[in-house]
Amino acid sequence: MRGKDNDEILARVRKMRSVRINTPEYFMIKRAFERLLQQRRIGEAPGLAILGESGSGKTTTFRRVRNEAEKTMNLQPNEVVSFTVQSPASIKGVGAAALDALGYPLRVNRTAFAIWQKVRDLLRENRTLILVVDEAQDIMRNQSKREMQDVVSTLKTLMQIEGWPISVILLGVPHLPNAPGLLDLLHYDTQLARRLRPIEFSPLSEATFKKDASALISQYAALAEVPISDVLFADKFVDRLIFSGHQQLGVTLELVIEALEFAMRDGHELSRAHFREAYRDKTGAVDALNPFVTDDYRQVDPYKLLDSPEIPPTWEVPKRHSL
Repeated sequence: MRGKDNDEILARVRKMRSVRINTPEYFMIKRAFERLLQQRRIGEAPGLAILGESGSGKTTTFRRVRNEAEKTMNLQPNEVVSFTVQSPASIKGVGAAALDALGYPLRVNRTAFAIWQKVRDLLRENRTLILVVDEAQDIMRNQSKREMQDVVSTLKTLMQIEGWPISVILLGVPHLPNAPGLLDLLHYDTQLARRLRPIEFSPLSEATFKKDASALISQYAALAEVPISDVLFADKFVDRLIFSGHQQLGVTLELVIEALEFAMRDGHELSRAHFREAYRDKTGAVDALNPFVTDDYRQVDPYKLLDSPEIPPTWEVPKRHSL
């Protein structure tokens, strides 16, 4: 097999990244979003809470569903307005981001109350049906109990705008290591939780993913025009792949694409060595802590960058020279 030139490799990588996987979560979000849009066009409707770890594919999946709705449901630009919460977030900063998404960038210093009043006015004027908030867990990061209550109250107020109540869709991580996540926000207020129907992205497991892994990798390999080694799937390869991808589909497939990119560059069939290179390129980890190399791969922390065995450094003390 010949190595491909750089332009061809980049073109094939773009093709692989454009592949759309019809996961169970995709169908759940598609059904829920289309139903929500239909209900909201004729009256009030509850919103959605889409929960998944980083790299699960929740944002990409929702964006795909929304883009499809533009054709299948004649979705108009103002009917669904989306924005992403920037961290660190404040209730005022989130309101400013919502204003920007509504085409009204904040030009003067206003109070949080005034900002959100303007948001509500614009939602009514634009006849917006659904407001989508991505990375919603960051609204809760480093907030006091008073600030958390302000967040909850603001969200409920949006769903009770006089004459034009809207539906809210929140996308976010369920829990954060040292702060509340989106699920904690839902548990914080039962009234808010009742207004948002939850959809969760399940983590990958060898039992559920093993039967699909071969077909998926073959699909990507066909786009790359790279043959697959006969022994690729030996020695718990699928389990190593899932583990390296944080048990999240998006991260796992990105590793597959990067491994195929290495295979295209060296002109060889796809093998374990290419996944070793892809993981090392992603994390900087040495082979002793690379899940595609070490036997004891479950002791590796795949979230760590530049990981290496804990070997104390050897220092050479400079000799002192007398004058």
